[in-house]
Amino acid sequence: YMGGFNSAAFLGEMAGYAGLDGSQARQADLYADSQQAAISQRTIKYVSGLAVVDVEKRLAPSKHYTYVINVAWSDGVTATIYRRYSTFYELHMQLMDEFPIESGMDGGSRTLPYLPGKKLFGRSHTYQVAKSRTKLLEEYLKAIIETDSRISRCATVLNFFVATALDTKPPTVDERLEQLGLGKKAAIKCIVIGDCEKAAEGQLTVRSGMVADALERHENGWWFLSVGGEEGWVPSTFLKLVLPPAQRNTDSAARPGPEAA
Repeated sequence: YMGGFNSAAFLGEMAGYAGLDGSQARQADLYADSQQAAISQRTIKYVSGLAVVDVEKRLAPSKHYTYVINVAWSDGVTATIYRRYSTFYELHMQLMDEFPIESGMDGGSRTLPYLPGKKLFGRSHTYQVAKSRTKLLEEYLKAIIETDSRISRCATVLNFFVATALDTKPPTVDERLEQLGLGKKAAIKCIVIGDCEKAAEGQLTVRSGMVADALERHENGWWFLSVGGEEGWVPSTFLKLVLPPAQRNTDSAARPGPEAA
């Protein structure tokens, strides 16, 4: 017995169809398929919620921006994944191919959402473009997981949200700075994302919203800050890296296309 469906009774019922004619047999097959689909829909793990919370610049394997997505699964598991715009584009094109009716290509009423598109490309400040697209991409993904379960729980959609090795171990701050050509001892800007009171001599009290210079970053997770004429150590969990302005923008002559972000 599984999820309200009595498999033994169902098999016994199906055994009675052995002597049916072709039309009746086809009806029996359709009934069997519908029952199996009902079981699958009740037992499959699916995405129950998500939020696109940030965008980060990466230089490997090539220069691009990646979107930070918090994902909640139906079994209670949560994960953070990182997807570049080209991955959104690949997802969209696969869904268009797999669901031509829902995409409106076969004359049906379109139910697939539209992917925020190329009209935003080609501007000189690609970081701002990527950041402004965050909310639009969140709305796009939410529309997908809230649509018909044939789409929202298909393999193409679920595979998009499954955490990969790069998701579970994303580049560290120092690795990202190294990609940007900034050494470990280079002073960088950071913003305080939460209030933190110093608990010992040498530490620093900071408030959310402060912008500070990180003069040193220790491998134990503490950063040595200079802010408002004061210096001291602060846990990096209360800080967010601010990329230098020159690293936020790309060449205005960069070719538009899915890889731009």
